[in-house]
Amino acid sequence: MPASIPDIELERRILLGRYRIVRRLAEGGMGTVYLARTEGAEGFTRPAVIKRMRPDVRNLEDGARLFTREAKILSKMQHPNVLNVIDFGVEDGAYVMVLEYVHGYSLLPLLDYRYGKKEFLPIDICIYITRQVLSALQYAHHFESEDGREVEIVHRDISPDNVLVSNRGRVHLLDFGIASMRGDDAQATKSGVFRGKLGYAAPETLHGEQATARSDQYSAGVLLMELLTFISPFSATTMAESVQKMVNEVPEPPSSLRPSIDPGLDAILLRAVEKDPERRFTSALEFSRALKNYQHAEDEDVFRELSELVRQDFQLLPDAVGIEPLKTREEALAAYIPDPPPPSIDLAAQEQSLASLGGQVGAGDTSQPYQGGASAITLSLGGPEIPPDEQRAKSKSKLNTLLGIVLGVSAVALLIGALFGKNFGAQSQQVIVFGGDNQAVSSNAPASAEAPQTENLNSNKAAPSTGSEANAPEANTLPPAVSVPKPRKQPVKASKKKPPSQKALLSSAVQKQSAALQSCFTAAANAGQKTNEAQLRFSVPQAGGQAKVQVSPAAVATSALGSCLQSAAKRTSFPKLQAAVSFSVPVRARRSR
Repeated sequence: MPASIPDIELERRILLGRYRIVRRLAEGGMGTVYLARTEGAEGFTRPAVIKRMRPDVRNLEDGARLFTREAKILSKMQHPNVLNVIDFGVEDGAYVMVLEYVHGYSLLPLLDYRYGKKEFLPIDICIYITRQVLSALQYAHHFESEDGREVEIVHRDISPDNVLVSNRGRVHLLDFGIASMRGDDAQATKSGVFRGKLGYAAPETLHGEQATARSDQYSAGVLLMELLTFISPFSATTMAESVQKMVNEVPEPPSSLRPSIDPGLDAILLRAVEKDPERRFTSALEFSRALKNYQHAEDEDVFRELSELVRQDFQLLPDAVGIEPLKTREEALAAYIPDPPPPSIDLAAQEQSLASLGGQVGAGDTSQPYQGGASAITLSLGGPEIPPDEQRAKSKSKLNTLLGIVLGVSAVALLIGALFGKNFGAQSQQVIVFGGDNQAVSSNAPASAEAPQTENLNSNKAAPSTGSEANAPEANTLPPAVSVPKPRKQPVKASKKKPPSQKALLSSAVQKQSAALQSCFTAAANAGQKTNEAQLRFSVPQAGGQAKVQVSPAAVATSALGSCLQSAAKRTSFPKLQAAVSFSVPVRARRSR
């Protein structure tokens, strides 16, 4: 493919002949995400989302295949709870996917906001949202191809950041980037490769077994438990502890954390997250029907309640959790955008720079900063403290302000491989290392025999905090006493090891400073600074050693956080290189519940 125009040059440009880029939204696991619009006569416009494959993903062995396969999967699916793909093509050497635009947010900022308010979401709304996700999964698990064959599409990445709620209360499942397909040989995915998020992925997938429809069901069960209790049942202070929980521990019944939950709903959820897939529900439809028995209002009534709730919350949550207001997008879509000047860039030099590093090292999300991407560093800020009851104290004592680091897939693969002796692929979209209860969710429920009312977290009995975050282990360290299955012995093939690439050397050097970067965001959070992202640009000399570091944007660079990040980044020691190179690392943080 020809050299691709860098992201900074895309604003205002028209891609695929009809989609004008309005502004950059975020960095995804496989592509950069933009707000765009089509333009017609008499001022006609229609919003869309552009997902453009990053150069570093294109350079991966399976990068282009996974990106194009996601577009092919979505192009065949037509379901009200699945985000639709509108168009697909190649522009300036990069694959471009066009998706329908949903004016709203993912569950992640909504739940962070509710957590900060110390109010649960209503139980009926939690069940309704999960049942909409299960409806999309049932459709995907029994999808019929054009020739009438059934193709099982397994999402493999069900989590709050992949469930989008519009400002009108519509629920959409998005991001089929790491979905697997069975029944279509041309689209088959490799078994023995872990893809997904720790804390949500079914335990059988940690052993390298192929994900199935019941694996998605498990993830949906974990999602609902978060929605109801604020607790992500398999999160922990380290990745190893999270794996330990996923493999060995049975979660607490949700009613033990929120007494208004019916014990019958406990039984349904505990069945959905059984360790043995055969003991779960036979299908997403069966799981949804069981949940419907504990949803007291009809779907139409719950939908209206959800619509009203998000209309109110979406106006207030941007300031509370530090994300972009929907009004900003509305103004950008409506603004007049003059045609851009012709590009004045040295494409050969740009391609050489990208090739030397394998692309920009990045992390992001489609609706807010999204963790993922090869060699990404993403930080999670500890959120506001909430008086815990005894059960919350056990699971959250060291988690309220602890920062979690989402490590590059290569590093995570090494750690999980050490635990299970399996071959975990380097093309996983993302693997989350829980540095706290940073995937937790909030909820609120009316009692069945009473009028709906707001349920407040303070209604639970409070227990004192049990410790300080300062002595918590690093997110990528293994405690010596972790009990995990013994790795299977694999035959050793005699082969010469290839020297690490320049990209790997640079990424490894930056990863070593992750703890120092983490501490900068911790200090900023403790000082009341709400900044949740920054950009570090390294200019590394050919001789290696220390690099010149620039922090952006300017507002961050001139702050205490910017000074701390620059100081920490300057301590990075780079190896000798074939040539001098410059590259950028986005570092993002979000509040941890």
